[in-house]
Amino acid sequence: MKKLLFAACVFSVVVLAGYGCKKDSTTSSTTTSTTSTTSTTSGSVSSGTMSATVSGTAWSSANVVNTLLMINGQGKRLDLRGTSSTGKQIILTMADDDFVTETMPVKTYTFDNDDALFTYTENGSSQHIPIEGSVTISSFNATAKTFTGTFNFKSFKVGSPDTLVVSNGVFSNMTFVVSKQ
Repeated sequence: MKKLLFAACVFSVVVLAGYGCKKDSTTSSTTTSTTSTTSTTSGSVSSGTMSATVSGTAWSSANVVNTLLMINGQGKRLDLRGTSSTGKQIILTMADDDFVTETMPVKTYTFDNDDALFTYTENGSSQHIPIEGSVTISSFNATAKTFTGTFNFKSFKVGSPDTLVVSNGVFSNMTFVVSKQ
């Protein structure tokens, strides 16, 4: 039940994201590239670097939007959304039961433990559902509103037996805004 509610929250983030559609170009690189990005969405600015290898192909964000959502009486979640220049998007969501402090614990969050969710989309048209994965926050500075860490996950494409493998995921010096509900 908790995963279903969590998935619904992430899906709403994807739907409300408002990303553009561009024709995707194909590359066959197996190295991971890193790009420093800054993004403004609805008045909130996020910056930092985010990169990964997606099924053997290098992926890096062209823009990032990160929000620490504080839900009074229920907990909080940190949403990290990176979008590549070709419209491919990785969304990482970590949850914590504490709804008082504007910080996330430095730890590993996993899909199996029901405290992490991973989403991958291609130009907003193909949704991938997680099978397994983890995201580790290695540093979190509530005063500077920055965080750093790593991630990896496997998912399948809706309506297809194909498995997507995201490995070597890194996010660094990510800034975030706090939203309270």
